Amino acid sequence: MAGFLVPPIAAHAAWPQTPPNDPQFAPCENAATFTPNCYSDPGADQWDMFGPLSDAQYPCPAPILQHPDGGLPCWAVAAFDPNHMSGVDFTGAWARGNVGRDDILIAYMEGGVNYSSDSIKDALDNEWLNKGELPCPQRADGTTLAWPNCYDLDGNGRLDIRDYVHDPRVNPSCPAGVASDTPVGQGGGLAIDVEGTSRNCVSSGQHPYLNAVNVQGTRTPYLSPEDLIAVFGHCRMQSGQIAQCPPGGRFDNDGNGYPNDINGWNADRNNNDPQTEDMAYNHAPGLHSLLVG
Repeated sequence: MAGFLVPPIAAHAAWPQTPPNDPQFAPCENAATFTPNCYSDPGADQWDMFGPLSDAQYPCPAPILQHPDGGLPCWAVAAFDPNHMSGVDFTGAWARGNVGRDDILIAYMEGGVNYSSDSIKDALDNEWLNKGELPCPQRADGTTLAWPNCYDLDGNGRLDIRDYVHDPRVNPSCPAGVASDTPVGQGGGLAIDVEGTSRNCVSSGQHPYLNAVNVQGTRTPYLSPEDLIAVFGHCRMQSGQIAQCPPGGRFDNDGNGYPNDINGWNADRNNNDPQTEDMAYNHAPGLHSLLVG
């Protein structure tokens, strides 16, 4: 069993005027995106998140004109529920203003995360990183913001994997003739939040990525928390800088009892790497995306 910590759910800011901003949330409830597969493959909807569905907001396609049982998915023609809900009612929680807080962590324990599973992509920007065990993120030229307020390098108000997307220590080097931080669309390596993933190349890059997922139809290496663990997970930190990184080092930099717990703790192997050995495993990664994506 692997212990893992992630931040809470974030919801669409305009709820309830508009649906949640995941385009795959309710395709089978919308006439524009409905296909016959919706009846044979109810998994096409994230129905496990639904509460009562609104006929006005999620209109059923013909020949079904109303949601079964006053709010169940269109395809569930014979189903019923005491509360007319098909799932755990995330939509109801969002409608009440429960949109999550960045100071709350969700602890998840199961078979470990798999950063090479496509199902992890929606969660990547919300996977917890422990700044107490990390150095300040660097720009491509090796400079940082001043410690201790150095971790939000991209200025979005929080620490996440994107803050390290320019850091030469955890990103690969660029091919000849390609400059650091050049966008992919201009022949470079920088792509931020493309299908949830971020990647880059840096002229002084030192680290090839460890994980890859399908991005726009191509298996693509990208920056994951596993890269931070590989590079910094045996280091002693001092004031946001690396003091030493001996092979096999174990340093409890933040004093919480778990050495170098950059991205959670593996309770099975008793180490700081929650990555599973099973690269086909996608159950826990999928749940991460459902919880925090």
